[in-house]
Amino acid sequence: MAAAVVVIASLVVHRDLVDHDRRQQRQSAAATAELVATRLEGSLRDMLSTLEAAASAPARLDQRTETLRARGTVTAVARVADDGHTPTTTLVGDAAAPQPVTVAALNAARDSGEARLERVPGRPGVVAVAPVYRGLPRGTAERRALLDGYVLASVDVTKLVQDSIPSDVAPELRLTDGAAVVATAGGTAGRGSRFPQPVAVGGAAYVLTLTGPTAPPRSPIVPLSGAVLAVLVGGAGVATVRTRRRAEQSASVRGQELSLLADLGALLQDSLDLEMILPAAALRLSEQLQLDGFGVLRADRQGRLVHAFSLGAGPAGDLAGVAEIRPPPDVVEAGTDALFPLQRGGRVTGALWLRPRRGLGRSAVRSVHAAADLMAAALANADAFDQERESVRRLVDLDRIKNRFIGTVSHEMRTSASAISGFANLLSSRWDRLDEDERRDLVTRIDRNGQSLVSVVEDFLDFSRLERRSPASDPPPASLSEFVAVVVDDLAAQAPRHRILTRITPDVVAFVDRPAVERILTNLVSNAAKYSPAGSEITIMVDPAGDTALLTVDDEGSGIPVSERGKVFDAFYRAGHHAVSGTHGAGIGLAVVKEVVDRLRARVSVEDSPSGGARLVVAFRAVSSPVSRSALLTGVPDGH
Repeated sequence: MAAAVVVIASLVVHRDLVDHDRRQQRQSAAATAELVATRLEGSLRDMLSTLEAAASAPARLDQRTETLRARGTVTAVARVADDGHTPTTTLVGDAAAPQPVTVAALNAARDSGEARLERVPGRPGVVAVAPVYRGLPRGTAERRALLDGYVLASVDVTKLVQDSIPSDVAPELRLTDGAAVVATAGGTAGRGSRFPQPVAVGGAAYVLTLTGPTAPPRSPIVPLSGAVLAVLVGGAGVATVRTRRRAEQSASVRGQELSLLADLGALLQDSLDLEMILPAAALRLSEQLQLDGFGVLRADRQGRLVHAFSLGAGPAGDLAGVAEIRPPPDVVEAGTDALFPLQRGGRVTGALWLRPRRGLGRSAVRSVHAAADLMAAALANADAFDQERESVRRLVDLDRIKNRFIGTVSHEMRTSASAISGFANLLSSRWDRLDEDERRDLVTRIDRNGQSLVSVVEDFLDFSRLERRSPASDPPPASLSEFVAVVVDDLAAQAPRHRILTRITPDVVAFVDRPAVERILTNLVSNAAKYSPAGSEITIMVDPAGDTALLTVDDEGSGIPVSERGKVFDAFYRAGHHAVSGTHGAGIGLAVVKEVVDRLRARVSVEDSPSGGARLVVAFRAVSSPVSRSALLTGVPDGH
């Protein structure tokens, strides 16, 4: 009787274990399928984002796609014309050229402005297509008008699927597009249960199916007789219960870990705005791991860690540098601080700091490592997007400023040249019919327009000098007072309708040369005369001020608003107030002054003059010790 009871109990336990094994395998397989699908979708989005960035600068196609090709994600990249077939650049990559895609896929990429994915019917593999535009279109109509071709890339989907599989599992996977198989991993089709997961990215919809292994058969426990069998069965029952509990606990922990990573992957891929994704990811980690404090630290250019985001308590004391980050322990005790490095491309870009409320075991530490990898990728993508957006903004501003400069200068050259040609033709054709005063007037007009044309040419030459950026220099000590006094005598032509006054302190010595003083004073006086009323005064002053020598030019114009004083030294910039609107110029003069001042290691600033106009002050490095006349001429101090 006892043996029969033991056999029946063994059969019941055996059946329960088989059912438990099947449930556990199904749960694990379903969680693995969800994790692989999330990682695959994230990898495809990352690849499409990189391809879009490459399409925004097709001349750098090789450099922009180098990382994708090095990983094997993309095997070949080519740029084609707007028909989607005609090559326009050299193929990038060692594999065959990407297969042409359908017109529908090309049109979808063109109208949406985003990279798309398409499987070429009857051919293996997937092709990514990204539109190339001339400029920055807004809306569907502009995208169609500004289309300049496409960038095609052959995507190794099988490699992406294999890279998405966790290292500690070996499932059988199949990625399908409708009825066609796009990629497989893990061997031939098995007989286990199948777990499908949708993967939607780049306008394409796939189904990732994981086939779980069949449960291994369990040998039934052979009934034993007598008391010995009863004791053995009783012991086996106790051991089985313990094993079952441990297995259930392990499956639960594994499921929570995979669920956490799947949620984090979706959160971090949802946006490139760090202000949105960092709080959401931090809250998810804190709730799952019961953290008292969580922080994201970024590495600056000197390799120091600085705060980027924190939730709850923050790290105490000075933060370590990147070089001081050590691998975290396998377990983290409750209430202790731990740093997990953020790595991208083999380089540490920051760290995750956390302080757990309860201890973190090995599985939790593995989850934090995986979360750090996901967060490092999200931060890198956000940084790359910000850099591309800033580069586009700077290029647009530069193009707009140069176009305005060329338009302004071209208009002034055409106006002056037309006037010279017209007056000269009038003088030539009517020489005998014009009296002396009329001839003199025409010649004067020709001379005035010729001077204007020379001024425009000088602007072009100054612009060329600005582009070259002369290196800094250290001229010998010289008398700033004498240089200014000599140059002022030649400045009457720069301001014929103004009175030029001087107040020059004698024997002010500085590190300066005469050509620099001539260029600075010429542009400052010309600027003052242009933006102050006729008949007003322009005052030039030279004064010592401690370890500096000041050259000051005051005018009686409307002044320069405080909001624009930081911009007036930029090339091509012209202020927007009413005193500027009625004047000619290309915005080069004060930029030339700034270039010359920087070369001498001096400083230039804008202030208000006592009359309410503008005061421009150049502070040269002064010579504090007395300097003799011979030193002024030769640059060699006395006694040497």
